Amino acid sequence: ILAVALFAMVIYVTGFVAESPPLPTSFLMANSVLGSLLIPLLIIIVFFSGEIIWRDKTSGMTEILDASPVKNWPLMGGKWLALFAVIATLVGLSILTGMIAQVIIGDMPIIVSTYLKLAFIGYMPRFILYAILVLFIQNFMPNRVTGMLAAGALVIFFFFFVGNLPFSHPLMSYGRMSTGALSEFNGFSNLINFKWFGLYWGALAALFAVISILLWRRGMQASLMARFKGIGARMSLPLAGAGVLALVGFVGTGMHIYKAYNVDGNFRTQKQRELRQVKWEETFGDMYKATLPKIRKVDVSVTFNQSEQTAEVSGEYFIENTTGVPLKDVYINMVSSRRKNAGKLADELNLVGASHVTQGDNIDGIEDFGYRLYRFDTPLAIGATTTMNFKSFITPPRLGVRGRIERNGTFVNNRDIMPQIGISDGRMINPDKRRKYGLDEYEKLPNRDSDLARSVHFIDGASDYVDFSAKMCTDIGQIAIAPGEKIREYEENGKACRDYKTVRPILNFMSFLSADFKIKRDVWSNPNGADVPLAIYYHSAHDYNVDLMIDAMKVSLDSFTTTFGPYLYSQMRIMEFPYGSFAQSFAGTIPFSESIGFVMDSGDPDKVEDVDFATYVTMHEIGHQWFAHQIVPAPTKGFNVLSEGLTENTALLAYENKYGWQKTRRVLERRSIRSYLTGRTIDRKEEPPLAKAEGQQYLDYNKSSWVFWGLKHYMGYDEMQTAIRGFLEEYG
Repeated sequence: ILAVALFAMVIYVTGFVAESPPLPTSFLMANSVLGSLLIPLLIIIVFFSGEIIWRDKTSGMTEILDASPVKNWPLMGGKWLALFAVIATLVGLSILTGMIAQVIIGDMPIIVSTYLKLAFIGYMPRFILYAILVLFIQNFMPNRVTGMLAAGALVIFFFFFVGNLPFSHPLMSYGRMSTGALSEFNGFSNLINFKWFGLYWGALAALFAVISILLWRRGMQASLMARFKGIGARMSLPLAGAGVLALVGFVGTGMHIYKAYNVDGNFRTQKQRELRQVKWEETFGDMYKATLPKIRKVDVSVTFNQSEQTAEVSGEYFIENTTGVPLKDVYINMVSSRRKNAGKLADELNLVGASHVTQGDNIDGIEDFGYRLYRFDTPLAIGATTTMNFKSFITPPRLGVRGRIERNGTFVNNRDIMPQIGISDGRMINPDKRRKYGLDEYEKLPNRDSDLARSVHFIDGASDYVDFSAKMCTDIGQIAIAPGEKIREYEENGKACRDYKTVRPILNFMSFLSADFKIKRDVWSNPNGADVPLAIYYHSAHDYNVDLMIDAMKVSLDSFTTTFGPYLYSQMRIMEFPYGSFAQSFAGTIPFSESIGFVMDSGDPDKVEDVDFATYVTMHEIGHQWFAHQIVPAPTKGFNVLSEGLTENTALLAYENKYGWQKTRRVLERRSIRSYLTGRTIDRKEEPPLAKAEGQQYLDYNKSSWVFWGLKHYMGYDEMQTAIRGFLEEYG
């Protein structure tokens, strides 16, 4: 009853109170109903463990049972199986409750496999392990109440606190065997961690079972010391063999996991991560500020191997020395070498006219952070050009490493799979920890009048706009997508390939996606030139809002071209990808995670109180094609107001054109005003003006949205939007 009540509250808040109500899909309902069962089930496990273990004594049956010829293990096994059955029954009833609620709330197809995967793979195994733990603890307690208190304390510690310890390691988090994210698009990304941690904790649970059999209370001499003394008499060859096997399995799998995380991987405790940030500042200092040469052209070939979850990326950068001085050294942030012992393959890179520095200059420390230093044999003259050829290898997921390539629904950007020029800012931000380690006060974003800061834009310090072309190949049956106009489509070496090329320079920020997509196509009639083809690439089961999003694309392009100026690209694509919870705008291409837009509840268009966030988010991301892709601010105080703030203004503009003033006022209240007031309440620092904001989301998005809404009413709609258009024409 408690679980169902919590579930009802969650559904009410999610569906009727939350600013972004989702559709009641099987994934949402299963997550909600099983999440609601969490606290009640932990209480039940702790309470019933004491009841089950001690019920023979409390009912007066102990002496009769103890005098019987039955061995210990069936007496214990029956109690343990009973608790497992309670857990399975409650999980099963929760699934049934979720399905019934899904039918009542909305006309959505029930995907039984989603419920079963979440319940019996992602959820229930951990609670079975907790049941074994609390039953094991009862063996050492003098009475059931003490046992319940001890078990409850231990469960709370392992479930809620152990991961926050500064020295915490996954090997310490009892029962945790993450399945990773589950998606209706791609299922579980990979179950490597689940399998190994399942063996690790399963072996420990088996050891608990063996010890419990040996320490089972029996007879009048049931004290703990008496039971310890009687272990020898109770021991048998099968029991000893099972105990040794469990111990070897526990230690062996633990050693393998430790090696994968700590020796082959990059795992660090919280304390180690802090010390590494200190080391980063000692190694690089303020080199993240260095003026960099500019990439002028990017030509890349990307091959996804979904069945193996690997990728190979090769390409060429055309680079110009725009630093104002002869260029001697270039630091390159690599891809494969960012992960220790990523495999036999390592990034290959050749910078024409320069050599890879392998000795001196603290090279070991530099390369430990994933960088390589290249030094020109003769410094590259001011205005001179060179080329960089590279090949990157993206390895499959392994124990402790999630991997980047999905079997269906890969989304990566160029920073994930291609080398980057320059040192990225890796400083410690927390002021208390900076004082703790004797570091100087954190240097905030520069002021807007800084000429050095204004020489670059916030996306990438090593480029302005670039010419871009790409060849993308993927498994047959999937569609590979990159920015630019599709030049041709063909098969090569058993792969489905496409060539893309941009019709004009774009930001050096590109997306690469591949999935088994269904496609919805349309055309926007461009009043300023050739018609623009529209396309939405989506998972076949997620067609709920596709027509709505197509309409939002058209309304946005109509509104923004009329108000701010021409759309610059030859196509507009939206592509769905799994696992994330965001959308991101690249040149003419907008990746949307499956939980954004595609499964949002659009509400009733005739009801003022209903908010259509599928449409709003689509309009926001299309607005970035003007503000972030045409207006590109420098990384100074207040910069994101010119990206996210002006984009919020565009979204409100298009939303009002589609739905009218009243519904737009409603989305402003739900999305912006409420979030802004909440954000300023919990911000520990004094709230700065928008012009001095330093990345606070509640300012860049929410307050900006409210301020521009107010400005257009104070100074006049046409006056404000005309001023913004003039700003774009002057500085775009």
